[in-house]
Amino acid sequence: MNVTTIFLHEGTDFSKAIQTWATEHNVSCENYAAKGEDNFEKVDGLVWFHENHNFESNDQILRDSFDKHAKPIHKIDINGTLAVTLPHYNLWIERHNIKKILIIGNNNVAKNINLERYLTNLKGM
Repeated sequence: MNVTTIFLHEGTDFSKAIQTWATEHNVSCENYAAKGEDNFEKVDGLVWFHENHNFESNDQILRDSFDKHAKPIHKIDINGTLAVTLPHYNLWIERHNIKKILIIGNNNVAKNINLERYLTNLKGM
C-alpha cells in the first residue's frame, strides 16, 4: 500500500464515504482545513473525484492553489472506464511518490454507485 494518510474535508457525505473505506483498509484519515499555507506541506497531492467533468467552484479554487504550489493533481471521473482509470491512478501514485493525499469530491459523487465499485477495486491506496 502506497498511501499512508488521506486528508478529507470534514462533514461531507463524500468524506464520510471515503473515511468508511479507509477505516476498513487501515488507512489513516485526517481533517484538512481549507485555509492556510501550511496545509500544502502536509500533503503530497490532490485526488479529485468527479462525475462527467462536473466540478464545483470551491474545488476548482483548491485545484488552482495546488497548481500554484506545484503539487500533483489527479482527476478521477467516477463514471469512466474502471479498467483505464485504476491503472492511471496507480501510475500517478508511483510517479509522484504519493504517501499523503487530499481527496475531494462533491456529495453527488458519494451517492454514485460507481464510487463504491471504484473503491472496491482500488489497490494502490
